[in-house]
Amino acid sequence: MLPSLRTNPFGAAQIVLDRYFTRKSVRLLVYYREDWYQYKGQRWVLVTKKDVESALFKRLLLCRQVDAEGDIHDFVTSQPNVNTIYFQIESNETIPSDLAVPCVRDSDGSWREVDGQGCMVCRGEIVDMLSGKSKPTLYTFVPNGADWRYDPDAPEPERWLQFLEELFGDKADEIALLQEWFGYVLSGDMWAQKALLIVGPKRAGKGTIGGVLKGLLGKSMVSSPAINAIGERFGLQESINKRLLLVSDAKLSSKKDTMAVVENLLRIVGNDPVMVDRKGKEPITDQLGVRVMMLTNTLPQFADSSDAISSRFLILQLGRSFFDREDHRLLDKLTDELPGIALWAMEGYRRLRERGRFDEPESSEQAREDWYETGNPLAQFVKDYCVLGPDEKVDPTYFTKKYNVWRQQQEMPTVFSNKLSEALAGLHDGRVRRGTDGKKRCWRGIDLNEDGKKLADI
Repeated sequence: MLPSLRTNPFGAAQIVLDRYFTRKSVRLLVYYREDWYQYKGQRWVLVTKKDVESALFKRLLLCRQVDAEGDIHDFVTSQPNVNTIYFQIESNETIPSDLAVPCVRDSDGSWREVDGQGCMVCRGEIVDMLSGKSKPTLYTFVPNGADWRYDPDAPEPERWLQFLEELFGDKADEIALLQEWFGYVLSGDMWAQKALLIVGPKRAGKGTIGGVLKGLLGKSMVSSPAINAIGERFGLQESINKRLLLVSDAKLSSKKDTMAVVENLLRIVGNDPVMVDRKGKEPITDQLGVRVMMLTNTLPQFADSSDAISSRFLILQLGRSFFDREDHRLLDKLTDELPGIALWAMEGYRRLRERGRFDEPESSEQAREDWYETGNPLAQFVKDYCVLGPDEKVDPTYFTKKYNVWRQQQEMPTVFSNKLSEALAGLHDGRVRRGTDGKKRCWRGIDLNEDGKKLADI
């Protein structure tokens, strides 16, 4: 029984909320940053405005109403009447946009942020990955989540461990890195400011690793944009309120794409505020909160003049292809082991937290160095033809000439001295800088080695 909308629209909306959209004193609808979320399937899931209007319309069909004259009749589900109730509910159930999730609602109806780091979101439960203790998702608003249920006594994931041995062999340090990465992604933490790049031939297991991690998080916790889209206007919209940005094909098409992609990747991985444009909605500027993971057959060429982007990535390399020998049911088998794989990931997370950093294998460090030099001709030239040190100095014109000789040998266009100076400064964090040697200009901190001096004009 609803009161008159003309005299008490808010009271009518409260009755509808209490009767149809409340469980255990918790509202099952929230409006956050122009999006609706509903608690169903023991998760807070994204729903459309149309979904909410439809659900509201069906509930109002069950209601009666007292009109302004005191007469009782069936509620008239006209568009103006439904819109009136909808407006009241939206206004009452809005979480302030300046709050970051997860949030809880206090007894006075106000919302506040709570610390969600180190917490894995399973079906119906939020699990502290250090202690193993859990609490219901119903009382904490955290969008999206997994479909599997947490089991602290789940058996060891034998097929998963066998799969990792097939991929990495006896490289226990690389398996340990993957274990820590899984725990880091599940935890919602961002403090390590690292991303993961898995490189290998087709059918080498990259997609299966990504599929298992997606299953652990829940599909709704993962965005999968094309790498070029990361630099586009609306390319990050689908990554809002997700825990993983998973790129399955890291191939860039142009230098323009590269610059925009690198800029956004640095902000995301570095946990800096990112402005995200949204179609038909106000843009938001906030820490996006997703971990970045890339799966690729070949290393992407970001062509960054410094090592800012490559230094953010941990790298795992897979060398064995299972093409024509793959188990097409493997992912289904591993899905059955998700509770056990989660415990395996929690073990890696505890180790990561205790150490305070990723224990990067030597193979990862070497792969990253090779990747950076391959994508940065200047870095490769400095490594092969230069010597660095505080007492080193070189004439800029002479250095630029020798560098351009080498670039011509590599069939690359020549560069100008001023651009080269800026690139050298960025390459070595200011240790290479402009200076003077008497009255002559020079670059300090670098000189050509004997091989560099022997480079002859073509």
